[in-house]
Amino acid sequence: MMRYAYAARPSRSRKEAVLRFRDLPDIEGRGRGRAEALVKAKAALEAALWSFVKKGKAPPRPAAPKRGDAIVAVTPSVAAKLAFVAAFKRSGINQSELGRRLGLNHREVQRMLDPTRKTKIDRLNAALNLLGRRIVIAVEDS
Repeated sequence: MMRYAYAARPSRSRKEAVLRFRDLPDIEGRGRGRAEALVKAKAALEAALWSFVKKGKAPPRPAAPKRGDAIVAVTPSVAAKLAFVAAFKRSGINQSELGRRLGLNHREVQRMLDPTRKTKIDRLNAALNLLGRRIVIAVEDS
């Protein structure tokens, strides 16, 4: 199971709160306070995870957080799309075949694979089911 929630260690510079990801050392979020740093860290995390996908690489698995770490999770829709793209790439089937199995045309499959296009989570779950995966939603304390 892949969780798209990563540990970030908080620190402070002179005027900023900083969150640096343990598993992605080049990625951080900075802000005037912790809340702003968290928003920026989430955006940076999502961009970093998409860059792995675009390069055809798997993102690193999140390590267990250490005491004092903040946990930064991508949005549920981004997590579902990341999981779908990864499962599709591992499947070895092409877009046309996936579309045929889902009852969708090639353009609709292309949109589902495009990180800049929104896709309903139910459609992503249906596609993941065809690829032998499923979405599991968990609610945790923040």
